[in-house]
Parts: sequence; C-alpha cells; structure tokens
Amino acid sequence: SDLGVRRAAWHHAPMRHTRASVAAATLLLSCAAVTCSNATAPDREPPPLGTVQRVLFLGNSLTAGNDLPGMVRALATAVGYPIEVEASLLSGSNLQDQWELTNARDMVRHGRFDVVVLQQGPSALPESRVDLLEWTGRWAPLIREAGGVPALYAPWPSEARSFDFPRVSESYRLAAESVSGIFLPAGDAWLRTWEADRTVPLYDDDRFHPSVTGTY
Repeated sequence: SDLGVRRAAWHHAPMRHTRASVAAATLLLSCAAVTCSNATAPDREPPPLGTVQRVLFLGNSLTAGNDLPGMVRALATAVGYPIEVEASLLSGSNLQDQWELTNARDMVRHGRFDVVVLQQGPSALPESRVDLLEWTGRWAPLIREAGGVPALYAPWPSEARSFDFPRVSESYRLAAESVSGIFLPAGDAWLRTWEADRTVPLYDDDRFHPSVTGTY
C-alpha cells in the first residue's frame, strides 16, 4: 500500500534562508487562524509580525524525517513569525491511525492550535484517495470546533513511482478543497526544484523519504 512508511531518523542541519524556503515556511503562518479560499491562499491578511501562532503536525515519517516541524519553526521565526509547534508522528500511519491509535484528538481539542497539518502516505491510488478524503472529513470538524484550520501537507511518491506525482498532488488538493482548508503541495515544490536543477538530491538513500534538502 502507498500508505505505509518506515520510521525515519530525525536530523538537524544548518539552513540558508532563501526566498523560496522562507515562503514555504511562512505559508502556514499566513493562513493561520483563517479559512483559505480555493484551498491555496488566505482570505485575510496574515497575523501581525511577532504574533505567536500554534501549529500541530499529524503525520508519519515523511513529516518526522529531518524534523520538519522544527525546521518550519526555525524558518518562520527567522522572518518574524514566531510559532509554537507540537506533533503526533507515528511511523507508517495514516489519518485513521492518528484518530484511533494516538492521543491526537485530545491534542486538537485542548491545544488551542491555529493550524493543524494533516499528512499520510502519498495517497495516489484510488482507494488511498478515498481514505484520505474520508479521514480529512473526520478531522476537519474537530479542528474547527477547537478554533483551528486544517491544512493538507501533500508529500511525494517514491522514486520508483515518480509517475504518481500529479495524482498525489490531486488527492491532497481535493482533500483540502473538501474541507475549505489549506493546501501545502510539497511534492509540487520538488518538481519545480528539479525543473531548475535535476541534480538536487531530494530523496534520502531509500528513494522515498526526504533528504535534509528535500525537507527544507
């Protein structure tokens, strides 16, 4: 199944703050506490500089690898949007697993999060897309009742299934649109990076999980 992933090690590496990387990190902040029109852009101005926002990440090793939550926090803080991040990251999990096997629901109810980022496997297969849409629909009311906005973090397929890039993005876009949420197309960003320079190493050694550069 394309839902399954292994546990990835968490790494920290020096970061150079390019415009592209800062823009990616601050997308969450620009959408915090607002509902996004067409699932891509905020319908109001972002919060003032210096306003602390709270972001919860629910995902698996594609989010855990290289400490994506910590990287987003560092980049956002560097441009004047300090955020607090928490995470429920379970290796090999999908959104149903997060609902049934973790305390993530209690975290959402009581954590006062402005944005809750949802991620599972690539979800390119038809049955996986159905699963993503169903459980996004289950999570979204809980997130909104607690005062937050759901965000869909669209990853990438394995290198062996690189033909699935468009379907991965479409699955997550549809899920974001179905709940009027935020669409965060990481896989699309990989493709744009390779359009500029195909030699950039975005995959880790297993050709599925991200390298530090891929997470960045």
